[in-house]
Formats: sequence, structure tokens, C-alpha cells
Amino acid sequence: MPYKKRFTAIPIENSLLSNQNGSAFRLSFTNNIVIVYSIFLFVSAIALYTNTLKNSFAIDDEEVILKNSYVQKGFAGIPAILATPHLHGYSTLPNETYRPLSLVFFAIEHQFFGLQPFIGHLMNILFFGLCVVVLFQFLIRLCGKEKIQIALIASLIFCVHPIHTEVVANIKSFDSLLCFFFAIISLILFDEYSKASANKFLFLSAIAMFLSLISKEDSITFIFIVPLIFLVLKKVNKLQSLKILGATLLPAITFICLRAIVLIANNNEIINISPIQNALSGAPDVASRYATTLLVLGHYLKFMFAPYPLICDYSFGSIPFANFYDAKVWFILTIYMFSITIAIHRIFKYKNDLLSFGILFFVITLSLFSNLFFLIGSQLSERFTFLPSVGFCLIVALPFDQFTRISPSLSKMGLAFICLLFVGITINRNYEWEDNYTLHLLDLKKAPENSHLNYCIGFALIDSIYNKETITTNKQEILRDGISYLSKSVQICPSYKCAQAALGLAFLKYGQLDSAEIHLDYALQLSPYDLNTLNDKSMCLFYKKDYIGAINISKSIISRDTICANSFGNIGICYYNLNKFDSALFYLHKSIIIAPDLPFSYPNLALVYNKIGQADSSRKYASLARRYYPGFILPF
Repeated sequence: MPYKKRFTAIPIENSLLSNQNGSAFRLSFTNNIVIVYSIFLFVSAIALYTNTLKNSFAIDDEEVILKNSYVQKGFAGIPAILATPHLHGYSTLPNETYRPLSLVFFAIEHQFFGLQPFIGHLMNILFFGLCVVVLFQFLIRLCGKEKIQIALIASLIFCVHPIHTEVVANIKSFDSLLCFFFAIISLILFDEYSKASANKFLFLSAIAMFLSLISKEDSITFIFIVPLIFLVLKKVNKLQSLKILGATLLPAITFICLRAIVLIANNNEIINISPIQNALSGAPDVASRYATTLLVLGHYLKFMFAPYPLICDYSFGSIPFANFYDAKVWFILTIYMFSITIAIHRIFKYKNDLLSFGILFFVITLSLFSNLFFLIGSQLSERFTFLPSVGFCLIVALPFDQFTRISPSLSKMGLAFICLLFVGITINRNYEWEDNYTLHLLDLKKAPENSHLNYCIGFALIDSIYNKETITTNKQEILRDGISYLSKSVQICPSYKCAQAALGLAFLKYGQLDSAEIHLDYALQLSPYDLNTLNDKSMCLFYKKDYIGAINISKSIISRDTICANSFGNIGICYYNLNKFDSALFYLHKSIIIAPDLPFSYPNLALVYNKIGQADSSRKYASLARRYYPGFILPF
């Protein structure tokens, strides 16, 4: 082959050695800028959330980490995580979600580090930084490198937006971060395929989409987003578009089938959503439900423009029921309908119209949480905006980009002002996520009529704070405060089973047995087979000296949970008070066989053996009892 032929096979404009003002120099320059901007965004994201590293576990971390038996097993729990519904390791109560990937990560973390909230927060921060970077990389591909400024502004606003504090500051929401990360990676890989037609990118994008779905099902909306990008916006040829759509549908169908298999295999039931979970389920009528749903959608818009105040819970009592006589409902409906109409018109009229894409991305991804088509487990949550906010950030970036051409200094000042304002709100909100009690107490001040927040504060007082206190007068004061919060909770939402049960327990500890029984009975009407409430009712009857009633309830618990050591111990104590010592010994011994570290069975065994005159056995169990109760003395 002639030398000239070999030389001309490498076009001069693609050579990085070129120092001309051609495409090669511009490409090299742009790539360097992209790297610099990516590092800037990654560092900014990490710096913004550094103050969460000192925070503890909060809210749903209990379900997925602290009290999740599968996660606590480390590597050994991973097979069960993959084969069961999302919260099966915490509770066998029905749940219709299958999100194993984040739990697998938590199990691995537990294997190496144990229960260390620092590690969980660190992982959230690092992955949030990665999410911001991959978003920037995707937006560059969407906008084109000549519009890199739009991609940078949108990514920066996404990075500092306070609405994301719940996802990053709450360790449990690692599932949202994983879902987002893999979903955006899949879009980047699809774009690579559209340019290179290499099947490896198609294969990798399908894997990324599947990983996103098994992290959290939010990205199921990408079955609409993907064709919107590649068929409508970028106008990729039909064959490639069909392959891309197929690579989106295949992991989606696989996930849906896998989820169904897992739920059916575990005898999962259809969940009846309670008003305390989603107030819309308790709406007075259909019209009120949909009017309130539109009001909630208005709150999502408000979050985007004015993310303050932020609250960890928007359950019953947070948003009053609305009706179609309310002008705000029609105003919100008009905004959404007008925006959607404009977006649909523009996206088909103009090539690569980013405004239309931003609107449709926001609406499509938010639709999963809208409660318009089906009720979900919450009427409103800040974390639901994590993926939809991409569309909003892109919309906001467009006028900044346009205004930069007119007045660069004013545009930069405006962007800097918004970013600094958002940074301040975000940093302050991170501090509020310090722990459960701090978070709930501060948020209750913002939403005093929230039934769930009143319950959370009340339960924390009568449970963890009460148990840590050693001074009797202080313990009584703590109980009174707890009863006040819990009473407010059930006043707002009488059908809140957990609050009714907690109020019953509080009265039980306070010694007001009749009040305790009333609220425990109410809780059992709402949930007849709740074992914890049944156990509290059994103790209430014991203190009222209704030993037969207490025995019957404890036996009903054992019929459902054969390894419930507390119930065996309770039955033993009741038989002791009925002077049926053989039965008392049988049940008390059974309780310590099941749970050798159950404290209260040892002094009771000592008392029974003392009563029947077996001094050696009595002294043996009295000695064991003093490990837990140093002041225990046998009444010889």
C-alpha cells in the first residue's frame, strides 16, 4: 500500500496533533472541559452533604438495616434477599415491592463494617456525586456539546436542589440513588448504540436498566422516556429505535415477571392502603380524592420552585381534602394541561426541543407517584421527585442559557444567588436529619396536625427515651408527655392502629389500666392479629389480675408464633399466680429454652421453685436472675 494512501486514511481533522482551529482542537478542548466540569460537580455534591456523615440512622433505616434479619446476616442473607419481597427480613406482613439490590449492598456493608451509619451515609454521598456526574454526561449527549452550558447549569441545579435531601440524608434511600444511577447509565449506553450500532452497548444498556428496576421500580416509566428520546427527540432510524425499545422492554418485562414470581412464592397478599399511609384512601368521595390528588401535584410544582419547608412525612393531616370548588385545584390542573399541550405541540414541530423534553420527562416520571391511576403507599413524598426533577432542572437551565447571551454577568449572578440559597437550605436540612427524634420533633413544628409525626414523637418518648431514664419521677413525666402526643395523633386519625396501640402501651406503663385496655382493644379491632398489641393486652389483663384472660390471649399468640418466648413466659407467670405450679414451670422453662437471655423468666422460676420447696433449684435460678436484676431477693 502506498505511503500516501496510509497517511490519508487518517483524516487530519481527527488528529489530536492538529493545532488548527478545526474540529479536532475543539473536540479535545471540549473533552477537557467535560472532565473538569464533571470533577467540579462530583466534588460539589460530596461537599454539600458532608455534614450528614455524623448523622445516625433515621426513619425507614430500621426496616432495611437495623431490624432486617437478612441484612444482619451479611453475605449469608443475600440469597434470602434475592428470593423474598423487599421488607421480608423485617416483617412478614404483606408488601408488594421487590427491591433487592440496595439490600444486597446493605448486607455487604454489614458483613465488613457492622452497624455503622457513617458507612451508609458515605455510600449515599458518593453515589449522589456519581448520579450528578452521569446526569451531566447524559445531558451533554442530549443537548449537544455546543450547548454544554445548558447541561452544566441543569446538573448544578440538580446537585444543590434541597428537595433531594431526603434521598441523600436517609440511608434507606440508597435504593433511589441506585435506580437513578443505572437508569441514566442505560440512556448513555443507548445513545452510544445509536451512534455506533454496536450490540455490546445495547446489551449493557439492558443490563443497566434491569439493575435500575431491581433497585427501585421508579424507572419503569423509561418504557415511555426511551422512545421519547430516541424516536421523537433524536429521531434515530426506525430499526435502531426498535432495538432500543426492545432493550428497554425486555428488562422491564423480566423484572415484572420476577417480581410476580417472588411475591406469589411468598404468599403475598394485596395491600389495603390505610388513610394513615395515604390519606387519599380515606377521602370522603371520589371527587374529593381526585381534587386532593391535583392539589398534591401542585405541591410537587411548589417543591421545585420553593423547596421550603421540607418535611419527612406528608401523611394524614398534612394536606386537607379539597374539592372542585377550590380555585387552586383548577389552577394546578390548568398549569399541567397547558404545559403538556405545549410540550406535545413543540416536540413534533421543532427538532431536539429541550423545553418539551423537560416538561414531558417531569410529567411522565412523576405520573408513577401521582395517585391518578392507582393509589400508592403515600400521597406525597419528597423522594418521589428525585428522578422527575431532572426535567425541571433542564427547563430552568434553558432561560439561564438564553439570558447569558444577553447579559452574562446578570445571568451568572442570578444563578449564583439561587445556588447559594439552595445550598443554605440543603445544609440546614441535613442537620435536621440527625436522628429520628430530632427530625420528627423539628418537622412536627412545621406540620402540627400531622398524625404520624405526633405518633413518632409520642412513641419515642414512651419507648426509647422512657427506657433510658432511671429516675422514677422523670419517667412518669416522660410518659405524660408521650401520652399527650399520642392522644393528639389518634384525635387527628382515630383509625391509626399503631398510635392506638402505642397509647394503650403508654397507659399500661403509667398504670391506668382501664384506659390502656380501651386503646388496645381499639387497635385490635383495626388489626386483630397484631402480635405486639396482643402481648400488651395480655399484660394489661395480667395487671388487672384477669389471669385466665391473659393466658388465653398469650396462647392465641403462640398459635401464630410458636417461638414467642415472651408469651410462654407470660403464661408461666399467670399459672404461678393461679397456684398451678407444674404448668408454670413448664411454660417458664419453655420460654428460656426459646430465648435463654429472656430476663424475667429467671426470677419467676426462682419464685416457683421456692413456692414448692425445691430450695436448690430456687437458689440456682435466683443466682441467674441477679445477672439481670442485681437486687433480686428470694422471700424465704
